[in-house]
Amino acid sequence: MIQDKVIIIVGATGGIGTALNRQLAPTGVKLVLAARNKVNLATLAEELSGEVLTVPTDITQSDQVNALIQATLTRFGQIDVLVNAVGIGILKPYNSIEPGELEKMLDLNLKGCFYTTQAAAQEMQKRKSGHMLFPMLYLLNLRLYQWKLIFNLIAICFSSYSCNVENQRLT
Repeated sequence: MIQDKVIIIVGATGGIGTALNRQLAPTGVKLVLAARNKVNLATLAEELSGEVLTVPTDITQSDQVNALIQATLTRFGQIDVLVNAVGIGILKPYNSIEPGELEKMLDLNLKGCFYTTQAAAQEMQKRKSGHMLFPMLYLLNLRLYQWKLIFNLIAICFSSYSCNVENQRLT
């Protein structure tokens, strides 16, 4: 039963995040919308029904991720689901990629995803319950054939986190 579950959607104002929010809001879930742009967050929140918390967050900054988790716990007392619907790609030949472009992609897709996963997992482990979804890793893997190995490795790294936390060894 999904009603009353607390769901954090990181990348809430992007294409996948917005679609998920619009589908989930009528089901009675408690949505936590996280994205960098405050105006876009507020605009999206206004069109959604139910309980919605917006938290402007740059997931490449671990302190902002921790603030997101804390705001969620303060308002709703728990985290049931984390959806990491963020990701960027570099759609040009590998030999023309600038170092800054690569850093930006890795900061968001790897570090940002790790920070959110780590912070949410700690809270889920306390309750021995929770779920995590990473839709962008699979989409990026399909679109960025030149980076297929990198994204497969990232997906493998995070696959252990994407399992139901109840089934993980909690030590």
